[in-house]
Amino acid sequence: MGISHNEFNNNKISSFEELKIRRKQFLIAATQNDFSDGIKKLLSDLYPDTAHFIYELLQNAEDMNATIVRFTLNPTCLYFEHNGTKRDFILQDVEAITGISNNTPKRNDETSIGKFGVGFKSVYAYTSTPIIHSGKFHFKITDYFVPDDNVEYVETFDPKTKTSWTKFEFPFNNPKKPIERAYSEILSGLEQLDETSILFLKNITTIEYILPNSEIGYVKLTKNKENPNHVLIEIKNPKRKDSLNFLRFNKNTTIKEESGAIKNLPIFVAYKAKYKKEKLLSIEPINDGGKVFIYFPAEKERSGLRFYINAPFASTVARESVLDRPQNRELLNKVANLVVETIEYVKRNKMLNESFLSTLPNHNDYISPFYKPIYDKIIQAFENNEYLPTPENEYASAKSALVGEMYFKPVFNSQPDFDILFHGTKKWLYNYNHESRAYYFIESLPIQKFSNDFFFNLFTIRNREILNQCLSNHTNDIDWFINFYKACSKSISNARNYDVCKNMKESKMFLSTKKKLCYIVVVK
Repeated sequence: MGISHNEFNNNKISSFEELKIRRKQFLIAATQNDFSDGIKKLLSDLYPDTAHFIYELLQNAEDMNATIVRFTLNPTCLYFEHNGTKRDFILQDVEAITGISNNTPKRNDETSIGKFGVGFKSVYAYTSTPIIHSGKFHFKITDYFVPDDNVEYVETFDPKTKTSWTKFEFPFNNPKKPIERAYSEILSGLEQLDETSILFLKNITTIEYILPNSEIGYVKLTKNKENPNHVLIEIKNPKRKDSLNFLRFNKNTTIKEESGAIKNLPIFVAYKAKYKKEKLLSIEPINDGGKVFIYFPAEKERSGLRFYINAPFASTVARESVLDRPQNRELLNKVANLVVETIEYVKRNKMLNESFLSTLPNHNDYISPFYKPIYDKIIQAFENNEYLPTPENEYASAKSALVGEMYFKPVFNSQPDFDILFHGTKKWLYNYNHESRAYYFIESLPIQKFSNDFFFNLFTIRNREILNQCLSNHTNDIDWFINFYKACSKSISNARNYDVCKNMKESKMFLSTKKKLCYIVVVK
C-alpha cells in the first residue's frame, strides 16, 4: 500500500537516502490513489506569475539572513544564489523543500508567510527539476517530491568573503511553459524589481541580476548610519536608473493568537522623502493607490493611503491579498498606532508642514474599509495633539485651531477676542490652496471655521453684545478698526447672498460716532 503523506511526516528521517526512499513511497501511494496528478497541477498552478516566483526565492534568502542575493539569467536556465549566514542546508531543510507544509510551527501560524508550506513550489511554473547546492547537500528534485543526489558537484564556499553560498539552478524544462516564454517572463520580472522589492526586508540589502548580454541590474538599500530611519534605495536596470529616499519606521509588537500564545511581530511604516546632502527637505505623498506589503507587495491589495505599510498579515496562498481576520485587524491597529508615533518624529524634525500633510488621508480619498482605522487614528491624533503648523512657527490641535479667510486674521487675533468669541485659545492656521491635499486634510478635521457667515452672524441681534465686546477691546486702536472695516468690505464683496449683509447695515448704530464715517463708506 505504500506510505501516506501524514505517516511520512510523523516519522523522523535520519538520512538523505531514507528521505529519498520515503518520498518515492509517498509518490507511488499518491499515484495508486489517483491524486498524484491533482497535487502536481495544484503546485504548478499555485503561483502562475513571475513576481511570486522571484519573491519566494527572495523570501527564502531573507529567512536565511542573506545580505546579498544574485540572479543569473541565460536563455535556458535561471541561477539564483545567496550568502545566507544562518546555516547551510540540513536534512530537515531537504525534507521541508521536498514536502508540503512540513513545518508545523509555520503551518499553525496564520501570520506566517510559509504557513502553507508551498512557497518554494512556485518554481515549478518554470522548471521540473530544480537543483540545490548548499553545504554538504547537492541534489535535484524530481516529481515535485523526490530528492536525487545524482548531480554535478558545485563549490559553494567563497574564499574571498569566507562565506558559504546557497545556490539554485532552475532549468526551463516545464513541458507546459515553452523555454522562450519562461525566459521572457523571468527577464521581465527581474527588470521590474524596484524599491518595493527590498524596502521592508530586514537582512537583504542587495539584489543583483546578470543578463545574458552581461548587463548587470541591481536594487541596493543603504541605511544612514546617523539616522537609522533614513534608507536610500538605488535602482539600476536597462530601463531605469534612480535613487530614492525613504523614512522607514519599524517596531516589534505583540498579538495574541487564537491558541492564547503571545507572538512578537515586526510592523513598518515608510514615507517617501526628499534629501539634499543628507539633509531632509520634505516628506512627499506616494501616488500609487496605496500598496500594502507583507514584506513584498501584496499585488491585489490597496489601502488608498499615500504612504506604505508593512505587517506579516495572514494572506491568500500567493500573498496577493490580506484576509479580513481578527488577528489581521489587531495587527492593523498596531500599525495605526505606529503611524501616529511617526507624526511625533516628523514634528521633532520640523517636517510637519504642507508637504507632510499632503501624505495624510483626507475625506476625499477612498480608504478601503479594512484600513479605515489608520485614517480614524490620524484624525484623532490631530484633534487632540498640537500637530497643525501655524504661520508663527507654532502648532495647534484641531480643537484649538482656527481657519478662515485671511482678511479676518488681522482683526480677530488676540486672546481677549478669542475668549469672547470661542471661550478659549485659538491659533490661526496657514491658508493652503483650496485645491491642495493639505487643504483637504485640514477640511477633514473638526476645526472652527471663521467664515463670512460666521462673521455676518456677529451682527445679528442675538450676537451684537458679543460684537460690542470685541469693539470695546479695541476702542483706541485705529489700525484695528481700519482692518475691521476692510474685513467688512471684503466679506460683503465675497458674499454669495447680499441679503445676509443687511444685519451689518442695521447694526451701525452700535458703532461709536467717530467710527461711523468709515463704516458708512464701507457699506453704503
